[in-house]
Amino acid sequence: GKQQFGRDFPFVRFQAFDLNRDPDGQGLPPGGFDVALASNVVHATDDIGRSLARLWRLVKPCLLYTSDA
Repeated sequence: GKQQFGRDFPFVRFQAFDLNRDPDGQGLPPGGFDVALASNVVHATDDIGRSLARLWRLVKPCLLYTSDA
């Protein structure tokens, strides 16, 4: 994403996030993000419920949208 969109959106933080690991250990603060994008990845994790809970912890109170086909 950063290669394709970083120049047009310099205010966006691009970072990989391993949904199978705790976000705290990856330097990702709870409620530290306005948006988290996850496309075709949540269904491939070890535990979908736990992965969604980790995503919820990262974003400020808002709507969470995932696109998993």
